Amino acid sequence: MKTMTLESIPLYKGTILTIDDTPDNLHLLTEMLSAQGYKIRIIPNGRLALKSIANNPPDLILLDIIMPDMDGYQVCQQLKASPKTQNIPVIFLSGLNETFDKVKAFEVGGVDYITKPFQVQEVLARVESQLRLQRLQKQLTEQNIQLQQEIQERQQVEIALSESEKKYRHLVEASQDLIWSINQDGTYTFVNPIVHHLYGYSPEEMLGRSFTEFLSPERREADINLFERLLQGQSVFQYETTHLTKAGEPIQLLLNAIAVVDDQGQVVGITGTASDITERQQAQEALRLSEIRYRELVEFQEQVLVCRWKPDTTLTFVNQSYCRFFAKSQTELIGTKYVDLLPDFIEDQISDFVKLLVNHECPETSEHIMISHQGKLHWFKWKDQPILDEQGQVIEVQSFGIDITTRKQAEEKLRLSEENLAQAQRIAHIGNWEFDVITNQIIWSAELFRIFGLEPNHTEPTYQQLLDFIHPDDCSEFEETVKQAIEQGLCYELDFQIVPKNRTTVRHLEVRIEPIFDQHHRVIKLFGTALDITQRQKAETALRQSEARERERAHQLQRTLEELKRTQSQLVQTAKMSSLGQMIAGIAHEINNPVSFIVGNLTIGRQYFNDLLRLINIYQETYPNPSSSIQDIAEAIDLQFIQEDWHKLLNSIQEGSERIHQIILSLKNFSRLDEADLKSVDIHQGIDSTLFILQHRLKSPGNRQEIQVIKEYGQLPPVTCYANQLNQVFMNILVNALDAIESHSSPGVIRISTEVADAHQQPPPKNGNQQTDVVIIRITDNGIGISEEVQPQIFDPFFTTKPVGSGTGLGLSISYQIIVEKHQGQLSCLSTPGEGTTFMIEIPIKPRSQQPRKISLNDMDLAKEIS
Repeated sequence: MKTMTLESIPLYKGTILTIDDTPDNLHLLTEMLSAQGYKIRIIPNGRLALKSIANNPPDLILLDIIMPDMDGYQVCQQLKASPKTQNIPVIFLSGLNETFDKVKAFEVGGVDYITKPFQVQEVLARVESQLRLQRLQKQLTEQNIQLQQEIQERQQVEIALSESEKKYRHLVEASQDLIWSINQDGTYTFVNPIVHHLYGYSPEEMLGRSFTEFLSPERREADINLFERLLQGQSVFQYETTHLTKAGEPIQLLLNAIAVVDDQGQVVGITGTASDITERQQAQEALRLSEIRYRELVEFQEQVLVCRWKPDTTLTFVNQSYCRFFAKSQTELIGTKYVDLLPDFIEDQISDFVKLLVNHECPETSEHIMISHQGKLHWFKWKDQPILDEQGQVIEVQSFGIDITTRKQAEEKLRLSEENLAQAQRIAHIGNWEFDVITNQIIWSAELFRIFGLEPNHTEPTYQQLLDFIHPDDCSEFEETVKQAIEQGLCYELDFQIVPKNRTTVRHLEVRIEPIFDQHHRVIKLFGTALDITQRQKAETALRQSEARERERAHQLQRTLEELKRTQSQLVQTAKMSSLGQMIAGIAHEINNPVSFIVGNLTIGRQYFNDLLRLINIYQETYPNPSSSIQDIAEAIDLQFIQEDWHKLLNSIQEGSERIHQIILSLKNFSRLDEADLKSVDIHQGIDSTLFILQHRLKSPGNRQEIQVIKEYGQLPPVTCYANQLNQVFMNILVNALDAIESHSSPGVIRISTEVADAHQQPPPKNGNQQTDVVIIRITDNGIGISEEVQPQIFDPFFTTKPVGSGTGLGLSISYQIIVEKHQGQLSCLSTPGEGTTFMIEIPIKPRSQQPRKISLNDMDLAKEIS
């Protein structure tokens, strides 16, 4: 029967149903598949598709997953639930690319899954593949039906043959040769009982099986050709072949076979006999292989010199390797003396060895030097086998020689390497050891003896004697480490002290332990090294002490440098604020003079204008009919509007002047050039002045909402402080709050609260000063907040999270110094990223006595060394 493959099935251009709610996809699929000769039906949703399929089933369905009303999974499940439609192949087309979606598609019955956007060639290839598979399934079903019919017919023929076989079965059951029959299909229809002896199968197991099942791979083609010749009516006699037994072993058979024909002369089967010739074949093959092996071993052996010689050393045979070594032919070598080919300095040695060998008085192996035709010395190991006569006398000796020059060279290298290793261990003061776990035997290198104060020729100590060398403080740790290395099979490193023999000084060793396993992965030995690190330990101790001193000195230098940095930043900011204050005061003074002039003359200007208005009114009453020129001018200047708008103009000038005056007062209050020393001030006034200066940032430029300021002021007494520096703190914190709010999308809110806290409710100051009542100022914003990683660094000098050029990193650092160092207060921050930040200022109402730390000249010198 011809084997069908997917490619051998001609493509069936059938009907394809496309179910998709996207018109573009339907149009593309219709155009693409129609061009290939398919009949296309399109339906935009699942429910209509189910009805159409029930009435007119297609050959294949292309199904989208995401559709309204009913998705592709539900459509596929209903199709597979119906016997009428369950065999229609469904290919899913979807933009879902997750593994879960693909798995679900196959679980509900899909045969393939194509991801959108799809490639035209991919869709065509998969559609054609599924249609071929469907066609193949139909053909397989038809062939199965046909095969069942053939089986029934064959069974009827076998029944007829069975009746015929009964007539001669008793003649062949006792035969020692296999008698067999097969039909035209090559299936055994009869075998006599001897088959169990030959093949290992019972007759029942053989019947109904094809003879091809028992053919050996190397004879398979020839045996099948023989079968075809027999089917053509030919007869075969004395045909040797190889079959396989039930155990898979080969069996050599001698076959005789003839064709069986019916009344019409048609061949209906083959019958014949088979004799087991396995033992004969095996004997012949063994003899052939033996001859081949001997030739390979003796004649063509590349690595072995083979020769035979008589007791007087006359050569009677040499192989090709022997000839190549001496660059002579077999003719030249046979008949010469064996000893004549050897170096003169070993000739006597070999002669004595030959005498002992002939007399059976020496071993059959030996090693000696031979010189090749190139003049090079080669070491050979010889295996000599005497050939004896009937009386046990040596008549010949067959020798096999293997070149061991490489081994000899390696042994010499190993000897030199061991000498170099011993020399290196003496120089490095490192020894190696081996401990047999089973016998408790210890092997030491020569240097390890010297490390322990012993002579290299001293007897290796026992395990207990080794423990006696170890310092008592380290003995238990050493025993525990050895125990774990044996039990766990792990490598260990440890340091311990020993007390060498005849010495009072303690030595330090660094020991490495590595287990050695047997084939069952059990530890049988421990191998290790021992390095004398006494001098290194002394050097490391001295180095640690030196490093400790240098670290302490470096810490002192670092503290001094940090103090200098803080002082420098404070001086810079103080100078900046002093210059800013002077500039603000100057600006306020210069603006104040013209503003005062304007305010002072507003009253006089208002009075003058009122007098002019009265005069105009009197003129109008006295001369109710003025001249046309006066009327033209009055209309041109809109006299009535001027009379009404003049008062509004003066009021606006008055309001603007008062506003400028208020700004001047706020600037002077913020700068406080006349209040550089401690002074009792109103904290609220300083906060309000700072907010007034920042008024332009609180307003709503562009589309941003105005920032709301909520004041929750408590009843505060006057606070003795450095007013201008405290205003600087308010400015820095409020500016940071505004920056944080401007980086956030939500409406901005700044909440400022003040209160007085009782000294007894506060934790004692860290500097040990006397407790006093404190003022607490909280400034809270709803900006972007500060991350936990950044919060510990916000008061460090020069630290900033703003972009380059947007901040110096000194604002909060100087604010911290002003609050903590100048006012003996506290400045803390509590922030939640995304929600906002609260800065809490705590300063005493009255200053605490504390002297500032002074920097010594030595500290400054140390700082210069660091920089």
